[in-house]
Amino acid sequence: MDKTKIIILDFDGTLGDTASVIIDTMQATIRELGLPSRTDAECASMIGLRLVEIPAVLFPECNLDAELYASTYRRLFHLYNTDGAVLLYPGVKETLAELKRRGYILTIASSRSHASLAEYVENLGLSPYISFILGADDVKNGKPDPEPVEKTLEKFEMQPHEAIVIGDTAFDIHMGRNAGTKTCGVTYGNGSRESLEDADFIIDDFRSLPDIIPDTMIPEWAKEMNCAVTVCDKEGVILYMNDKAKETFASHGDLIGKSLIPCHSERSRGIISELLATGGSNAYTIQKNGVKKMIYQTAWKENGKVAGLVEISMIIPEEMPHYVR
Repeated sequence: MDKTKIIILDFDGTLGDTASVIIDTMQATIRELGLPSRTDAECASMIGLRLVEIPAVLFPECNLDAELYASTYRRLFHLYNTDGAVLLYPGVKETLAELKRRGYILTIASSRSHASLAEYVENLGLSPYISFILGADDVKNGKPDPEPVEKTLEKFEMQPHEAIVIGDTAFDIHMGRNAGTKTCGVTYGNGSRESLEDADFIIDDFRSLPDIIPDTMIPEWAKEMNCAVTVCDKEGVILYMNDKAKETFASHGDLIGKSLIPCHSERSRGIISELLATGGSNAYTIQKNGVKKMIYQTAWKENGKVAGLVEISMIIPEEMPHYVR
C-alpha cells in the first residue's frame, strides 16, 4: 500500500456527535415551513449533504426553495445548538494527537458551513491537530463530488494515493473513491455498515484508525536517542518529540500539535522563518545551568520541497577530542 501522508476527515458523525441537534433542527424546520412530516431516520439519512441539496432529496414532491430551507435551518440551528449539545466521540482527541505525532497531516472536509465547522473545531479543542478545514461554502460541488478532496490535495501538493478519507456516510466514501483516495467508513455515526461497504476499511471505533494506517511518518529509531529531537511542519506546528525532547521541555506540558514559534525570541523566529523559506540549516551552542549544548536546526523535505524543521539538541562533553583528517 502507498504511504499515507494526509487524512481527510468528515466532522458530523465521524468526529462530533451532532445527530441529535441536526435532527431536532431539521424537524423544527419542517414544522415551521409546513412541510410533509419525515421520520428522524429519514432526516438522519440526509446528514452529509449540503443544506441546499436536502430539499430536492427529502421533499421531491414539493417545489421548495432550497435557500429558504437552508436559511430557516441555520436560524433554528442556533436555538438547538446549546452548550454541551455536541460532544466528540470517545477517543477522538487522543487519536488525533497520536496521528499528528506520527506526522500525518489532518484535515476536515464537511458539508456544514465553514464558520460553523471552524467554531466546532475551536470549541471542541481540535485546533492543535487540524491543519486545514473545508466547509460547504468553500466548494462549488459538495459530497459525493470529489471537489473537497481535490482542493485539499491541491493545497498540500499531494496526490490521491497519499490520502485517505474517513467518514460515516456513503457520501464521504464516494467522495473519496471519486477522487481516487483510500477510504475508511466508521459505523458509530449516521450511516449503516451496509451503506459503507464500498469503503476500503470499516472501523467501529475511531480509536482503531491508527491500526489501519500503521506506516508511521516519523521513524521510531529516534525515540530513545540520547539527544533531544523535535520535528515541526511548515507552519511551525510540532509533529514529533522523542523521549529526550519531552523530558527537556516537560515543564511546558504536552507540546505535540502546538506551535514552536511563540516559544522563541523575535530573533530566533526570524531564523526559523528563513530556514523554512530557504531550506537551510543553523547551528549554535548554548550553556544553561552549567551544561553546554549544541543545537542543530535544519529543514526537512518531501519531494524536494521544504516540509518542516528538525531540531537536534545534544550535550557537549567538557572534554571532547578533535581530529583533523
